[in-house]
Amino acid sequence: MAPKGLKRAAGPHPQEPAAKQAFDPLKEYDVSRQTFEGAISALHHPALADLGVNEDDCRQMLLVAAPLSLCVPADQRHAHQRLAVEMIGEVSANVESRLDEAVAAEQAALEALEASKATLESRASAAKEES
Repeated sequence: MAPKGLKRAAGPHPQEPAAKQAFDPLKEYDVSRQTFEGAISALHHPALADLGVNEDDCRQMLLVAAPLSLCVPADQRHAHQRLAVEMIGEVSANVESRLDEAVAAEQAALEALEASKATLESRASAAKEES
C-alpha cells in the first residue's frame, strides 16, 4: 500500500489527434499575421459605408471567407475561394479609389488656398504701402 499523503505524478498529456486540432490557414500556408491583416484592412475601412457595403452581413461574410481564400495559393484555390478573393479585391479597389478621390479633392482645396494666399499677401502689401 502507498504511503498516505503522496500523490502520483501526472503523466504527460497526450497530443490531441489531428482531427480535433483547429485548422489555421495562416499556419498551414505559412502566411504571416501582419501580411494577412494588411490584405484585409480595406474590409475594416469606414469608406465601405459610402460604397454600400456597410451591412455587417456582407463585411462578416468577406472576413470569414478571407483566411480560407487569401491564404491558399492561387493555383490551389477552388472556384468559391477565387470568387471570394475577387470580391475582396473589388472592395479593396473601391476603397482605394475613394481614398484617391479624397486626396485629389484635398489637393485641389490646398491649391485654391495657396492661390488665395498669394492674392491676400499682395493686398496686404498694397495696404501697407498706402498707409
